[in-house]
Amino acid sequence: MFTPLVRALLVLLCSAASVMVTTEVTAQSTSLAAALEDISWGDSAEDVLAVYAERERQAYLLRIEGMNDPLEIDRLRREADALVARIANSRESFDITQTGYEVSAIRGEVVGTRGQSMVSVRQGDTSRYYVFTDNRLVKYMEIFDIAALGYVAFEGFVERLGQVLGRPESSDYQEDDIGVRKLVRAAWSDGDTRLRVEDRSSMFAAYLLVYTDASVTELTVNPEEVARAMAPAGRSSISDMLARASADSETRTAANRDVVDDIIGQRTMIELDNSSEEAAALADSGPSALDDTEVFEDAPRMVRERRAAPTSPRPSQQTQPASTGTEIY
Repeated sequence: MFTPLVRALLVLLCSAASVMVTTEVTAQSTSLAAALEDISWGDSAEDVLAVYAERERQAYLLRIEGMNDPLEIDRLRREADALVARIANSRESFDITQTGYEVSAIRGEVVGTRGQSMVSVRQGDTSRYYVFTDNRLVKYMEIFDIAALGYVAFEGFVERLGQVLGRPESSDYQEDDIGVRKLVRAAWSDGDTRLRVEDRSSMFAAYLLVYTDASVTELTVNPEEVARAMAPAGRSSISDMLARASADSETRTAANRDVVDDIIGQRTMIELDNSSEEAAALADSGPSALDDTEVFEDAPRMVRERRAAPTSPRPSQQTQPASTGTEIY
């Protein structure tokens, strides 16, 4: 269940390159808005859900055409109803800063506390996301699993998109950990719709296609900034926490001393000063009985005599009194 652009791209990836194929694909994909199919920018979430409900209804009618088994027809109907319900239940709003998608292939694409909501559609290997601002569709995203592309590199992926859409209007590069300059983003626009392609393969083995309404300012967010904003108040480094714990310990010690003073009725002072004359005298007083300077010699090994294990008396044997010289029969 791919959009026209994705289907066109799959043709390019899976077919032998030829002018005929490229021309046919380009003719099918003259508008970026075609990715929305029968959905339009500005539609409400209810409109999008109604479109999917109708799609599933039509698909259900095709599947049961000519079928006479009422049990199978009922099973297919319940299956279609469950799919429609799952899409409807996926609708969510983002009323707080953290959206829950900060660690996902669509990280940074939805923004909290800005009136945004989203409907997610996951069918088979396809994941689609419809993002609304004030219940108006402003963004549509599709995750492209690189396994379905035969693990083509991102630059090759963009080159094939270029065969369909023409040269990208912009391309962004970044250096990886070893200093190699790599393409990470490319963008196109046809005046009504913008398309941005993001390389998310390093963490999610996917390429992300992001379509947006060209008449609306796109909202994005840096996920790292969201993480910092959501950090607990007063969160600090480990050294700060250790210092605070030490200060708390000193406070508790002082409090304990105050309790002792109250009990005994006078101020108690305890001084520990290793530089005092008494400490110096102790340090120079010569060897201590606690000094471990004694050298032990190996002593002869003692061998314990092995004794036979005692035997238990048989049940029939009884303890007899010592003989006195007289036996009684």
